[in-house]
Parts: sequence; structure tokens; C-alpha cells
Amino acid sequence: MRVLKWIVDRAHGTVGAHESLFAGCRRRGTSISPARHSQDQVDAALAISESEWRVELDSQAEFFAQFGDRLPKALELNRQMLLSRLD
Repeated sequence: MRVLKWIVDRAHGTVGAHESLFAGCRRRGTSISPARHSQDQVDAALAISESEWRVELDSQAEFFAQFGDRLPKALELNRQMLLSRLD
């Protein structure tokens, strides 16, 4: 329930988040909160490897290609949006 409350509060702009390349994450109330772990541990847990994500998105493109015109456009659009965030 805490996560759902945070999502609603985040949508209303009443709580902040750790911003990453792709999205925001809760700052407190999780098992990786800075109150329980060093900042280096939190940073490592929230780190995003751009090179690994590029490999993943290229792999998705290969997978999506097998569906041709049957692939929902929203899936490819989402993949393209993630790619644009890396650039």
C-alpha cells in the first residue's frame, strides 16, 4: 500500500523521487533507503548502465521484428522513447 500511496502522491506532486534516466524511484521507505545503507550502496542499486540498455533495446528490436505488422505500435514507440532518452 505504501508504494501505491507514493505513486498517487508522486502524480499529485506532493513527494519527490530519485530521478534516473528512465523514471523516478522512491527515496525513502524501501530496503535501500539512505537511512539503512550508505549513499554508495543506494547509488549502485539505482545505477543504469547505458551500454547494457542499448544492448537490451537492440535485442528487443530483433525480437519485435518477428511480429512484423502484428506488433502493437505502442511497444515499438516505447522502445524508441527509451532509445531517445539514452541519446
